[in-house]
Amino acid sequence: MKRGEIKAVHDDDLVNFLQSLGEYDKVIAGTMKCQFCGEIITLDNIQSVFPLDGEVAYCCNSTKCYKLLIEGSSRGDGDSTS
Repeated sequence: MKRGEIKAVHDDDLVNFLQSLGEYDKVIAGTMKCQFCGEIITLDNIQSVFPLDGEVAYCCNSTKCYKLLIEGSSRGDGDSTS
């Protein structure tokens, strides 16, 4: 396993974090989807936010999706855009 930097955001800071990325309005509008399963991302189901091909991508709180993320798979059936 490669060593890397892990950054975490507390739930209390999630809105500010998404706003700083310019992603908050997209999440609230329901236009962002899990990279792995395509589920619409909400403030309640965000497991992870990560860079992918110069864009912001999301992983929902599904165990299967999170497992794909931590195993290093960046592609799934989902699409991170609307």
